[in-house]
Amino acid sequence: MPQETFTVQQFWATLDAVGEETVRERLVAGVYGSGNKKKELAEEWLRRKDQSRALSLESERTGIASKAADAATRAADAATRAAEAAEEQARLARTANTRATLALAIAVISAIIAVWDKIIAIVP
Repeated sequence: MPQETFTVQQFWATLDAVGEETVRERLVAGVYGSGNKKKELAEEWLRRKDQSRALSLESERTGIASKAADAATRAADAATRAAEAAEEQARLARTANTRATLALAIAVISAIIAVWDKIIAIVP
């Protein structure tokens, strides 16, 4: 039987062409033989595909986590700005309440003076 000559890159290109599912089926069916270079290379090719997929998924998860962290930071910043705005509104409300209290005190004093003047005018 003549010895088949191939390079790893050529063989892996062949595996790429048929796809993972077919390579797995062929391994189970013994198409690549047992205990020979093609079987080892096919198994290595599948390991690399699995590893590449795992790295891709991890990278995707990291990207999602990073986006979630960025969103959380933006939400925290927005909450801080809202709290600062609420504090400013509370300060303005206290100032308005103080002014209203002073205006009420002036109105009461004015009413007392007006009534007092009427009383003085009535009493001989």
